[in-house]
Amino acid sequence: MVPETYVIDKQAVIRYKQIGAVDDDVVTKTILSIVKELRIK
Repeated sequence: MVPETYVIDKQAVIRYKQIGAVDDDVVTKTILSIVKELRIK
């Protein structure tokens, strides 16, 4: 089984999908920047 990680906005739209392991680099460079952008909107 392969892990999947999603970032979903308030309108239930998938903004990011990661298939496979998530490392610190993906979290800091990708996921956190998307979350910050969504918080501004």
